[in-house]
Amino acid sequence: MAMAQGPEPYGDGYSVVRGIEAAVPARFGNRSILLTTKEGGLICVAPGDQPEVLAHFAEQAYAATDGLVAIGRPAPVPAEWCTPTRRPSTPSTPTGSSRPSPPPVPACGAPLGGPTRVTCSR
Repeated sequence: MAMAQGPEPYGDGYSVVRGIEAAVPARFGNRSILLTTKEGGLICVAPGDQPEVLAHFAEQAYAATDGLVAIGRPAPVPAEWCTPTRRPSTPSTPTGSSRPSPPPVPACGAPLGGPTRVTCSR
């Protein structure tokens, strides 16, 4: 995970945020990358075995915000927190809704992708 804080708070839709949201996926393609804002800061979450994603985010965010940027260390996820399961072949639709439910996202930051999903709990 990496976080950037500029001289002013940033939110979704700000030109700085849109620029970084375009630059990171443009370089790395479709990887398990989350870019978001929280409490005025910019946050990037990527798998621990892809430090180049966080380094690129940090470079882009520092250049765009001229603020503070921090990159955290990868933390291993204890095996007992995660249970791999097969993804359903079709998305489920909640009762009374015409839209499919989004797939669950693990809170532990375990990578998603391929034919399996990792479900994590504490």
